[in-house]
Amino acid sequence: HDKDAGDLSPYFSTPLIDVIKDKEVSETYVLTTDNYKTGWILASVNNNNLVVADNKFNMDHRKVGPVIKHQLPAKFEYLEIDLAYKTKDKDTSKAQLQVAAWSKNHNRDIYGLYSYRLGDGFFTFADLEQKKFPVAADGVTRVKLIIDAINGTSDIYINGMKDPIQRDAALNLKNGSNIVNFGDGTVAVEGACELFDVKVNVYGVKNLLAELQGEEKNTISLNAQNYKTWTIKSVNNTNLKVIDGKLVLDSTKVGPLLVKEFNGQAKTVVADIAYRPLPSEAQKAEMQFHITLDDLTDDAKSNMYVFRLGDDHLRFGDDKSVAITSDADGIVKVKVIINNTLKTCELYLADAKTPIVAHAPLSLKKSENKVVFGDGSSAVDGKCELISAEIKEY
Repeated sequence: HDKDAGDLSPYFSTPLIDVIKDKEVSETYVLTTDNYKTGWILASVNNNNLVVADNKFNMDHRKVGPVIKHQLPAKFEYLEIDLAYKTKDKDTSKAQLQVAAWSKNHNRDIYGLYSYRLGDGFFTFADLEQKKFPVAADGVTRVKLIIDAINGTSDIYINGMKDPIQRDAALNLKNGSNIVNFGDGTVAVEGACELFDVKVNVYGVKNLLAELQGEEKNTISLNAQNYKTWTIKSVNNTNLKVIDGKLVLDSTKVGPLLVKEFNGQAKTVVADIAYRPLPSEAQKAEMQFHITLDDLTDDAKSNMYVFRLGDDHLRFGDDKSVAITSDADGIVKVKVIINNTLKTCELYLADAKTPIVAHAPLSLKKSENKVVFGDGSSAVDGKCELISAEIKEY
């Protein structure tokens, strides 16, 4: 919507910058040349399309460009994105930089996509009509995007404007994941630019733990006393033992797999896991836990939620590790909450109220619905004691 068109209701004409000014920031993600490999996710990157230098990201989309992205909380109210960019290839007619965010609709089972393509003195929302603006003398354009995830609208502000130059309605998608992207990774965006001064503020976060409600429908457990009731695979005389009443999984070479069927239509799953990493020279995660559930929106696919749990680190799948510390006895306790309707999961340490990892699932072809401890391949090294595990469906 163009604010000058004169056809907007007072509600829609209220700048979102005024809506959020008195609200408290829940989470902040700052992108710098020092931290872009930690917490942020890189995709479609090679030696040519992303060059990091002088506190700037030189992003080249003249072939296939890079993507720098960050997972967003499962539910939030507002998103504020600040960035600066400078175009280096001024001849292309397409945008130089794409900034996009997805958010789950608060009232409907759809995702809102907010996608802006930013060029030299112009921008477009998705593939809609181009909007022009004056370029600053130094060639740097500073952009503020504010997204109202409750009502599905967004404002764009250029170079310190007090009023938005344009308000847009979200594009509705059946599938998605709460995430923010810088870059595109396809040929839809061309040109090269410098990206810097990136900051993302999230308001009104409601994590999965705070939203957890209802009664348990089903519970399965794994420990040294009942592990033989699970299906055991890839086992030999050394990689699975019970020592001092503890189940020890040794993945130094090829580790064991302990498998249990699970309800694939489950909407909410909570796993409480306690483990103690044992001394090892391995640099990879010590134990893998994953659960595979039906994709509730696509009968041909499944969602896999996978964590690798180590002594001083953990991670989702092959993502970057997050540093952790064990307790005085060397034990690590984690809680994993999966909302399969929202297609997201969060991992909490011990009795923490905020997650240290949030991630969308891996999408697979239709697979067996199951809970699995261990890996059965060389992708996971080391060994640990699995003290206890409870997996509950709500």
